[in-house]
Amino acid sequence: MNDFKHQVRSIDDLKKLVPVEPPWTIGVLLAWLSAEIGTPIKLVPLATPDQSRGWECTLTIRTVDCISIYYNATRSARHQRQQVCHEFWHIIRNHRGTKITDAVELGAAPPALQSSVNDPAILHDVYGQGVRGAVWEDRTQQMLGQGHSAEGHFSARQEAEAELLGTQLAVLTRGTVTNDTTPMSVWQAGAFMSQHRE
Repeated sequence: MNDFKHQVRSIDDLKKLVPVEPPWTIGVLLAWLSAEIGTPIKLVPLATPDQSRGWECTLTIRTVDCISIYYNATRSARHQRQQVCHEFWHIIRNHRGTKITDAVELGAAPPALQSSVNDPAILHDVYGQGVRGAVWEDRTQQMLGQGHSAEGHFSARQEAEAELLGTQLAVLTRGTVTNDTTPMSVWQAGAFMSQHRE
């Protein structure tokens, strides 16, 4: 699974890499980050009351083909941007979740892991990667640790970092998570302009 290749420890470090000046849209950041890691990133809204119940956290599933970020679409546009940027920061910093199989990695805080065990939308993504339900449930229970270690999900330090810097990143964004229809052309234009500024 592809990693982000740059050392980024602050929003100022990130601003030097993104070829478009803030304020950004989620679509521009999504297109840029996908290109940087060489893996498509898709945003998956959990929009119905049944889907979003208990979803205070977001969830990222990495496979060899794609990274899926699940977020609560019943929240305000600002909160949705913060949720997505929080997950972007985990990707930028190469925070690793739990390896479910050789082809699937799950990154989340414990409450989102617990919520994901029986979520049909998430199970569909994981089943699509060839993981059987019993394997998923057994591994998830193991990840949750039943009172054991924090191994299997993002550490408290990683979560605190993603919360702080993901929020700072979200402050530099505008619009809604879904309002970008042509983010790639904006990103490409920004890259062209930044080359000519130097």
